[in-house]
Amino acid sequence: MQMLRRSSVSRRWAAIAKLTIVVGLLAFILPDAVLAQRRRSLTGNETTVSLSNGVTREDLRRMKSARWLNQHQVSLLVDFIDTETSPYPSDPYDVTIQPNADCYVVFRDEAKTTYDMITATEPPTNDGERNYGVFLSHESPCGVCSNLADLAVYLETPDLTNPVRICGFTSFISGDIALDCLTKDVGFSDPCAAIWFHNTQHTRSQCLALCFLLLFSPNNCPSGIANPCQPNTEEGGACQNTINQQPACDDFQYKSGSQYRLNACLQCDECNSGPLFQKVAGRTRRASGIESGIDRPDIPTINHNYFTTNSRY
Repeated sequence: MQMLRRSSVSRRWAAIAKLTIVVGLLAFILPDAVLAQRRRSLTGNETTVSLSNGVTREDLRRMKSARWLNQHQVSLLVDFIDTETSPYPSDPYDVTIQPNADCYVVFRDEAKTTYDMITATEPPTNDGERNYGVFLSHESPCGVCSNLADLAVYLETPDLTNPVRICGFTSFISGDIALDCLTKDVGFSDPCAAIWFHNTQHTRSQCLALCFLLLFSPNNCPSGIANPCQPNTEEGGACQNTINQQPACDDFQYKSGSQYRLNACLQCDECNSGPLFQKVAGRTRRASGIESGIDRPDIPTINHNYFTTNSRY
């Protein structure tokens, strides 16, 4: 009888687990269906993507086909040559990111089919090599996602949160499946997909329970009972990770009443995974002047139409 009772309890918990997985899948897949519809719309007769960055579908095609020449050097600078090993250290950690530096795309041929991504505090108009156009591509130093192919993905898909979530969810089955999802379904380059993958894995290890509770929560919530982004230097704060010895999160991300306050899941990700991701990836949507599914203040104005003028910075 006791064995039967245990078996019944086991079946009940198995059923609950399956139901939980189904609910989770729906939470990930339904928003992704919206993404698929958006991508289908880009194959129609539109001449511009519905963004303020002045980019056409032809620009996106050229971004994806252009060849990034100094990828290895950039990977070295952000210490991400071994893409199979997670770069995340044990918490707490501090990340050093060169201050007052931005990332520029410098074309190396007249047809603009080859380019370098250069980190500099001023436009690198005279870097000792021939250039055919210098453009500010994003604020902050370059990283493995700074290339033009990944910029095209960011422009096509301003809300990457849900597509990346579903890829992260597939990692419960296999890391290879998750990476395939990030490269083939989302469209990231291999090194960019790798840092997104490690980011999702690290966030899952730190924030899984909290994020599961907030599956259906909007990205921005003016109030909430938990603020994982609040630095431990403030009363009640817990976030110990830092960038250049400064708090990892801006106060608008966790202050109650702020329209830009992140839900607790995104705060947890921002504190635990955000600092290293910013360094290694380089490009973020905010730094690139691209509005996203997360409402943020002070988004810079950056025109990514690189192919109809010689330079812009």
